[in-house]
Amino acid sequence: FFFQMIRRPPRSTQSRSSAASDVYKRQIAYLISLCSSFKTHEPKDKLSVYGSKIFPFDNPTETYNYYSIPFCKPNIVIEESESLGEILSGDRKMSTNYNVEFQKNMTKTLLCEKQLIEDDIASFYWAIQNKYIVEMFI
Repeated sequence: FFFQMIRRPPRSTQSRSSAASDVYKRQIAYLISLCSSFKTHEPKDKLSVYGSKIFPFDNPTETYNYYSIPFCKPNIVIEESESLGEILSGDRKMSTNYNVEFQKNMTKTLLCEKQLIEDDIASFYWAIQNKYIVEMFI
């Protein structure tokens, strides 16, 4: 998902035809064109869920691979191609086992069964104690 910050013209600008106002109008037009280019879905379309990265709340530039914590993995992990901006921000989109359908209510579902060893439990505990955040994309 992409978000662009929109600047409003400075308050000192009174004229609607000023250069600052024109910049503002171009930014709005650009944002509207971005929104109209998003993919639309039909009810019950399967949506891909990607694990991206984990990072500490206090330092979001310190990023790690989603599967560096022992989450349930598919048999074959597929990495989604990324733009330069995503790479620079540490995004690493990888497939997950989550099955999500558009506009369908979900009930509690078993994702996988996994025997955790002591190091796996310690990884989860450490991530929770250090306030790590998991970033995922649909």
